[in-house]
Amino acid sequence: DGFFDRLSFRIGVPFDFRINATDMAGNQSAFVEVRNIMIDDIPPEITIAEPAGRSLVNRLQPTIIISEKLSEASIIISPFKGRTEFFKLRKQFLEEGRHKLDEVSTEFEDNIPFSIQIFGRDMAGNESTSNKPENIRFDRKSPVLTLTVPTGNTLLKSLSVEYENDENLSKAVLGLIASDSGDTIEIDL
Repeated sequence: DGFFDRLSFRIGVPFDFRINATDMAGNQSAFVEVRNIMIDDIPPEITIAEPAGRSLVNRLQPTIIISEKLSEASIIISPFKGRTEFFKLRKQFLEEGRHKLDEVSTEFEDNIPFSIQIFGRDMAGNESTSNKPENIRFDRKSPVLTLTVPTGNTLLKSLSVEYENDENLSKAVLGLIASDSGDTIEIDL
């Protein structure tokens, strides 16, 4: 009720509590003291650094950044369709700093968009919610490639390669291997 407003305690600076009392007959108690108390009314900052929104992942292993030690936190994974899943973070991931979480196992099907968010509470009881990367999708199947040119046992005048694939690729590498020497050349496509 405004008591602390009249004092010049600063956030993050330790102070001590000390109390004694006198009963109705005038008897005085001994002092009782609690030392090293700090006021913290600032919520922690919790950031999901990876995965980014609108990304494809083959497994969910988020990287998070926490500004101060937490007493508890949970990750919430919400699919566009299906059941929302909740996981409590283990103690080792509640410390201040950057953490790569253990892989989170979900029952979501491939290509179903989902979002992730973390709710946490610091040691003083201040609650916070992380950013919320959305439209993340699982893609757990390997791409299927078909080499269309050249075909086997073909003579070539110049090197020309054509291939088909069944999904967008982030990288492709062509390897040329000499049959007689085993020499190899790799070319990024």
